[in-house]
Amino acid sequence: MRLLVAQCTHDFLVRGVVRFDHERIKDDADFVALAGEGTIMVTIETGKQASRYQGIVPIGSRSLSASLEHYFENSEQLPTRVILGADNFGTAGLLVQRMPSHGGVAGEDVDFEVQADRTFSAASEAIAGVQSDELLFRSAEELMRRTFSGLDLRIHDSCAVGFRCRCSTERVEGMLRSLGATEVEAIVAERGEVTVTCEFCRKPWSFDAVDVSRLFGAAADQAPGSSAVN
Repeated sequence: MRLLVAQCTHDFLVRGVVRFDHERIKDDADFVALAGEGTIMVTIETGKQASRYQGIVPIGSRSLSASLEHYFENSEQLPTRVILGADNFGTAGLLVQRMPSHGGVAGEDVDFEVQADRTFSAASEAIAGVQSDELLFRSAEELMRRTFSGLDLRIHDSCAVGFRCRCSTERVEGMLRSLGATEVEAIVAERGEVTVTCEFCRKPWSFDAVDVSRLFGAAADQAPGSSAVN
């Protein structure tokens, strides 16, 4: 598995892509066997390039969930427990995290820290008995009530998770401009058009000679490119 990318927006819209050698995949292969000696990179963007945050940790455990725990512990300094489950029909996960201190009166801070540590320890023990397949066939509410029955549990409204790709004409045009007029025009001369296929949603974006001429015309005639990261 050469590359695994998953992206999620603040409104729970996701997309992902994986590149791998199909003939080398074994049914009983664990995460390390699939990923090799790679790294996990987590990037958080707030819509402004200057405020992008990135954390990188090596893959050093036998599962993706353990690698994510390692990331939170070392890059975020947040003790975290993660359980993941997946089959041919879907994926699910459960995360318990010790939130950082909130600040306040010194005496209150001590009490808060002690209670937070105890709650995180109890929650961590509670999810230790959750099996991956339970995540797939139990509803979120049922799983939460069953797992954390001894804790002060508050279940908020759920948010639907859906797929949406962010590819667009502007993004593809920006990528073609980065290749340069010489290379793109050579492709059009050979094939009659240049086609870029989105790796996330597999949608083809085609540009003929007229499109390419407009794309690399005078700067004043060009549409402004997108500043967003694809």
